[in-house]
Amino acid sequence: MTNRISRGALFLLLLLLLASCDPLKPAQEEVAVRVGKQKITLDAIRKDVERISAEMGLKPGEVRPVFEPLVERLVDRYVLLAYGAEHGVAVEERELEAVVRDIKSDYPSEEAFRNTLFKRYVDFDTWEEELHEQLLLRKIIEQGMEGVQPVSFREIQERYEKRRDTYKHPAMVRFRQIVAQDAGTAREIIELVKQDRDLPTLIAEAPGRFEKIVGMPERWATENELEETLAEAVFSLPVGLSGKPVKTPYGHHVVEVTDRRPEGVMSLPEVMGRIEEELLAQKRESFYRNWIETLKTRYPVKVNREVLNRLEIG
Repeated sequence: MTNRISRGALFLLLLLLLASCDPLKPAQEEVAVRVGKQKITLDAIRKDVERISAEMGLKPGEVRPVFEPLVERLVDRYVLLAYGAEHGVAVEERELEAVVRDIKSDYPSEEAFRNTLFKRYVDFDTWEEELHEQLLLRKIIEQGMEGVQPVSFREIQERYEKRRDTYKHPAMVRFRQIVAQDAGTAREIIELVKQDRDLPTLIAEAPGRFEKIVGMPERWATENELEETLAEAVFSLPVGLSGKPVKTPYGHHVVEVTDRRPEGVMSLPEVMGRIEEELLAQKRESFYRNWIETLKTRYPVKVNREVLNRLEIG
């Protein structure tokens, strides 16, 4: 009995040794990238490349040409996670649960949500793990980007003066209209307006006063925003009510032009918000790249090309 137990134990030990000597396992566990003290294995790189390429909608054969940029993107991600770990940035369970509930609310049922994951060949736990990491990275970046300086009025003004010609606007017309299905109703509306009934009141009454008419509120429009026939009529009319209906594929339009604006350059107040967004986006991008490079000195990056080149991708 003792010999049998010893042989059984020896057999189990041999199985364990053989498993540990699996010729495929070392290749997967070889370290491909080091970020500070963090070691990223070849298998982890493979999974991350597959995930990112799927997010980008890349087919297997399209991954190899963009493999290097993908690796650079992954390195940035590992550096950010190292920063987050050092500074104690974390996503609380309640935060994750709230986001999951919010995402699920876009689906008619739990089953519909699960079916969507199934079609993507992703199980819920994997999806939730990826979502957790996305939320964590967002938190890390938000914390790091707190150093971005706000855009000053002087910067906005300088950008406006340098690029004034880029803030041009086309000719515009401000008008209101009622659309009737037949020319007779449209002409009747025009006559009512001529008898001191104003078009806004008629628009507000539609369709109470007339059947099958559509009243549209006053608006600014460029020529390219309007149906061709309507645009031609509106931009050729003087300020005031049109003398006759304008026929388009949508019906018979009673049009009243209330204002005109010739082609020109928009004023600074008109484009201030747009310029501020442009400058802030540039500041954030520049700050982010500099920040990432600084982090790479704090968490040195070493890519083992010999190991990385063994990665089998499409």
